[in-house]
Amino acid sequence: MSIATPSCNSPWGLVEWAITGLVTLAASIGAFVWRLETIEATLTRARQEVGEARQASDAAAQRLAERVDQLRDEACRLRESISALPTREELRSLDERMSERSEALATRLDRLLGA
Repeated sequence: MSIATPSCNSPWGLVEWAITGLVTLAASIGAFVWRLETIEATLTRARQEVGEARQASDAAAQRLAERVDQLRDEACRLRESISALPTREELRSLDERMSERSEALATRLDRLLGA
């Protein structure tokens, strides 16, 4: 079996070549358009993901800012509470006064019981 090759001079050879070229051009354009649509869909998904990530980041930043404000308020209240507590000097002075008063009371009781 031998394959017959068409002659180059036949009119169908030029028509076949033109049809092949047009089909190849149409397939290339179709593939290009399909690829562009794929890229566009990918970009749309990426934009949506970036938007969602941005919203999540904004919400997290808002929560963080609120928490920092709460911590600042608590720190200020803690400073106020600590400043209201007596110092070591005040506690020593109080201890000395209580000791003096208890000694004075003990002396008075001794006098009353001894009299």
